[in-house]
Amino acid sequence: MRDILFRTIEPMMFRGASEFSPTSRGPQTGAWSRPLPPPSTIAGALATLILQHENRSLVGGKPSAWYEEVTDVLGGKGSTMLRGPYLINGEGGTYVQYKEGLLLLNELKKGLTKGDLLKAAKDLDKAKNKFELGHVDLIGIKLSDENKATETGLVYSARMVDYGKIGGRKNISCSIMIEILKASDSLEKALLTPKIIRLGGEGRLVEVIAEELQPVSEFVRAEGCRTRELRLYVATPMLFEASPCLFSKEGVEVEPGTVFLSSSLNWKVSAYLNDVGFKATFIRVAGSLRMLGGFSVAKAARKPMYAALHPGSVIEITRELPFSKEDCYKIYSEGLGLFRDLGYGTVIPIPIVNHA
Repeated sequence: MRDILFRTIEPMMFRGASEFSPTSRGPQTGAWSRPLPPPSTIAGALATLILQHENRSLVGGKPSAWYEEVTDVLGGKGSTMLRGPYLINGEGGTYVQYKEGLLLLNELKKGLTKGDLLKAAKDLDKAKNKFELGHVDLIGIKLSDENKATETGLVYSARMVDYGKIGGRKNISCSIMIEILKASDSLEKALLTPKIIRLGGEGRLVEVIAEELQPVSEFVRAEGCRTRELRLYVATPMLFEASPCLFSKEGVEVEPGTVFLSSSLNWKVSAYLNDVGFKATFIRVAGSLRMLGGFSVAKAARKPMYAALHPGSVIEITRELPFSKEDCYKIYSEGLGLFRDLGYGTVIPIPIVNHA
C-alpha cells in the first residue's frame, strides 16, 4: 500500500460546484477555494495520469456517467480503493478538512474521545482556530475569447488556498495526500516515476509521487478500542442520492446544533453501515447536511446533484457488541456512502473512552 503525494509549489484553487463566469452571474463574480480538493478531482487526476502513461484519450460521455468513466480508467469498479485526501507537511503533520478549514489529525483524539457529542463538536471548533489556512486574494478582468481584449465592467475575484501558511506559521514542504489501499495494475504502472500535472482551477502545477506513508491508517490502527460506542469523523463528503426527505425535520428529537435525523437519513446511514458489515442500535449526527453538485469543464455541463454530510461532521454510533481495533480499521478502509472507492465517505473512527 502506498500514498500518492501531490506536492504543491504555489497557491491552489479548488472551487465549489458553481459556474465561475462574469457573464453567468453579472458584472462581478468570485471563486473561493475549498481547503482541499474533493475526491472526484483527485480521482480525475489519477485517471489523467493513466491516460497519459498509456498514450490514449478518453471518449466523452454524459456528465451523469462521470463515476463510470473514472472507474473504468482506474481499472474497473473495485480495482482501486482511495482514502482522503488529506494534507501533510515536511514535519510529519497530517491535516484533515474541518468544515471550510483544516484540523490536525491528532486533534480528533483530543476532542472526540470524551464528553457529550455536542461538547466534543464545539471543542473541535475551538481547536481549528490554531490551524487557520493561508489565502491569496486575486482580482482580475475578463478578457474576450477572440482577441483577449478586456470587456468593460466584467470583474472577478478569487481566493486561493496557500498551504505555505497554516496557523500563522510558515509550513514546510506541503503536499496533498491520498492513501491508496488498493490499486489497479494501470495505476501502479502510471505511478512508477514522478509526474508533473495540472491540478484544480487556474491550471496549477503539482508533482505527483508515490511513497510509503499511510499515516491515517496507522492512526486508526493505533487506537485502542473494545467499546460499544464510536464517533466517526467525516473527513470527506459522505454522499447520498439527493432527496427532499433527507432534509426534513420530522423524526428524532435532538439537541440544538445536530442534524435532524429524519427517518430517511437515519435509514441511509444505517444502510451504509450494514454495507460494510455493522449493525448500529443508535445513531446521532453533529454537523451539516448540504446539497453537492459539480460542473464538467471539459463537457461544459453540470454533474448530478447529491446530498452530502459535510467534512467536520461527526456520526456517533452504538451497537450491542464492542468494536475491536480490526472493526475500526474496516470502517475506515471501506468508507460509507456513494462512490466510497474514490475517497468519498472517508470516516475516521474514534473510540469513546470509559464505555464498554
